[in-house]
Amino acid sequence: MLYRIMKSEQGNPTLPRTGASASTLGARADKDITPDKYGIVFPGTGGMSVTPDNPAFLPPNMLTEVQHGKMFVFEIDVADLLPSLSYRPDPAKPLVHGFVEPIAPMAFDTYQTAIWSTQGQWRRI
Repeated sequence: MLYRIMKSEQGNPTLPRTGASASTLGARADKDITPDKYGIVFPGTGGMSVTPDNPAFLPPNMLTEVQHGKMFVFEIDVADLLPSLSYRPDPAKPLVHGFVEPIAPMAFDTYQTAIWSTQGQWRRI
């Protein structure tokens, strides 16, 4: 399982809200992953942050938002990522952090749309 703390969708609190911020389902260009001069993103270069295997390893500063009911913990099975996305452990801290990355070079907007397409696969816990 992969875990992420996010705001819930307005009108459907069981789903994560899509967007391009640290608190939504999506990636931030030039922060989470950097497109090249043609707007292409590549595997192995970062992506949307997630925590693998154990929600206890989620960032403590974000857990405060969960305790106040402003955000929620969501989970997704790695197998539920679309064929265009993959999970890669962060080499600097593989047990507590990783990335949902493009599986092949693609336009940043295509990558973002692929992440947003997983919205229905995330479960609020």
